[in-house]
Amino acid sequence: MAEKIHEYLTTGALAKYKEVMAAVPEGLIDLLHIPNLGPKTVALANRELGVGNLADLKRVIADGSLAKLPSMGAKKIENIARASP
Repeated sequence: MAEKIHEYLTTGALAKYKEVMAAVPEGLIDLLHIPNLGPKTVALANRELGVGNLADLKRVIADGSLAKLPSMGAKKIENIARASP
């Protein structure tokens, strides 16, 4: 832990964090700001439906494929669609 603190204080960043974040598409992080769309749902939509950004999310809402994911009821999808910019 002390090594990580020292690394952060001397470099202003953590190498492991940069490594992990490099593997995550930037658009997925933006989706986490949408109410009713948490990290598990974003990860599942990415893995199962190829959702990588807001345009992809709007596409899977429109074509109904988001509803096929577990725990995605009509009301939740409606709330996500309404909250999507």
